[in-house]
Amino acid sequence: MLPPLHLYAVEYDPHGMDCADFVALVRREMFGHDVRLPDGRPRGEAGELALGELSRAYGVRVDVPEDGDYVLMTQPGKRWHVGLWFGCGGDPSVFHLRREGTTAEMTPIRDLARMMLNVEGVYRWA
Repeated sequence: MLPPLHLYAVEYDPHGMDCADFVALVRREMFGHDVRLPDGRPRGEAGELALGELSRAYGVRVDVPEDGDYVLMTQPGKRWHVGLWFGCGGDPSVFHLRREGTTAEMTPIRDLARMMLNVEGVYRWA
């Protein structure tokens, strides 16, 4: 399973479409799962610092991921990032929205370290 092309055109906006918003959008459109993010949650750098703790409440860590599970990643500066797991025909990848001025991308897990992203864990939605 791969995301529909229109989702690759979603642009990052720190005030309205960050990585967590993107995960919620993809879950809703592809899996019919209405993820409710907390009202008043922090945005921007403060949001990246809080994302790890906020995200763990949404799922259970798994060892064998399935398409649509969420991938929690760390970045330099104790910041967090989230995306969605896709098997991509045996080339496990993360579908995510990274930073301002970019659109969504599918990144093979093996390439995340070059982007300064480290996988903390993969979680199945609760």
